[in-house]
Amino acid sequence: MSESYAEVIEVLTSLRDNHSSIAVGFAGDNNFYPSVVTAVSAKHRVMTIRNSIPASPAALVKDNPVTIKAQKQGRELIFESRFIEPLVADFSLGYQVTIPEQIGTEQPRQAFRILLDEIRNRVRITLQGPENQEINGTVRN
Repeated sequence: MSESYAEVIEVLTSLRDNHSSIAVGFAGDNNFYPSVVTAVSAKHRVMTIRNSIPASPAALVKDNPVTIKAQKQGRELIFESRFIEPLVADFSLGYQVTIPEQIGTEQPRQAFRILLDEIRNRVRITLQGPENQEINGTVRN
């Protein structure tokens, strides 16, 4: 499991556990609809969202792109996903969508993400962008 995928699972699990509101949009529909994450399966890379979405049946086609937006600690998080299928034959019980590999944000993609390792005063900086460039070093006063 990649570090970014583990972060996605952590965020989705937190959204599920706290019954946090999310906004869901389907390709071909310019609206976002309120919903909640009801289940997360890291193993199967699937999550279930509650059906409160008056999306047309045309939007509910396998592999149709789905955008999910959520707020966590003041950050707007964006997940690009795909529709899989209804939880069961009845759409009213919820939808299954794929779990994305990483989280997008409204922040510029050139932003740096710094990860600090406190062991042995080492620092690891990963430049996120088209290429994940890692720089290792020692912290000095």
